[in-house]
Amino acid sequence: MKQITIVGIDSITDVVFTLEAVDPPITWNVSRLQRAADAGMFGEPVVIPTRNIPAPDWALGGLSRERVDFLKRNQALLDEPTIAIENPPGAPAAILCFVDGQHRVTARVELGLPYVRSFIVPYDVERQYRVEIGI
Repeated sequence: MKQITIVGIDSITDVVFTLEAVDPPITWNVSRLQRAADAGMFGEPVVIPTRNIPAPDWALGGLSRERVDFLKRNQALLDEPTIAIENPPGAPAAILCFVDGQHRVTARVELGLPYVRSFIVPYDVERQYRVEIGI
């Protein structure tokens, strides 16, 4: 029998997001990030112009066409702020990735809406919200 060790999870129901476009992949605890955002730990949501958001790479997976289309038909759901991870200083873009709300971001971009509101997790604290899984 193998033992699995998970560090960074508060509850078995916590939601996580893994950025697989980097090597090694990084996993964050989205539930903990949302609780911190709700408590004001990251300040108010920032307005990000959609023209500054690159088109999604559907080949990476993780995005559902059906979910994006559903959100486009139910636009009231698009107003909830997303959660983004800040890139390190000097990086070519201010944001590394959206860890929550990528479907909402994609729907807003496709609808031509002018902005996305997002909590920005500072680069110097994002590691506190990472999840480590060991086998």
